[in-house]
Amino acid sequence: MTNKIGRPKIEIDLALVKKCCNLLCTDEELADFIGVSIDTIKRRKVDEDDEFCAIYKKAKAESRLSLRRQQWLSAKGDPGELLRDDEGKPVLSAKGNVIMVGARDPSVTAQIWLGKQILGQADKQEVTGKGGKDLIPSVHDLSDEELAVIAAEGLVKK
Repeated sequence: MTNKIGRPKIEIDLALVKKCCNLLCTDEELADFIGVSIDTIKRRKVDEDDEFCAIYKKAKAESRLSLRRQQWLSAKGDPGELLRDDEGKPVLSAKGNVIMVGARDPSVTAQIWLGKQILGQADKQEVTGKGGKDLIPSVHDLSDEELAVIAAEGLVKK
């Protein structure tokens, strides 16, 4: 029998940890919910020998993957499925069209967001002048003649 130094390890309900992590709760929310300090959560989530660590990491990863899958489906849209009767035949509307259930149009907002997150796209436009030069040149790029014209027109103080 070995004598351990320090306090005994706090017993934590791992099923509750999994549920909270599946909801992507913050560490603070997890600590409050299961009744331990935030320091306990921080220590246990990096201790590779602790079952808490494995459950914490796996549940968070599963939830992030699920969220990404839902965002991807939202961006793509979904044509849905044919509504079928008890015999498996497609149900038709009063106008004779097949009825689709679960259909959703692609979300342009989700497409833009995913493009920014995954593809590094951004909402910036670079505007340049002739030959790719800056629209507002630096004083250092101006010739003496150009500076003289600007000074003569009173645009800058000498």
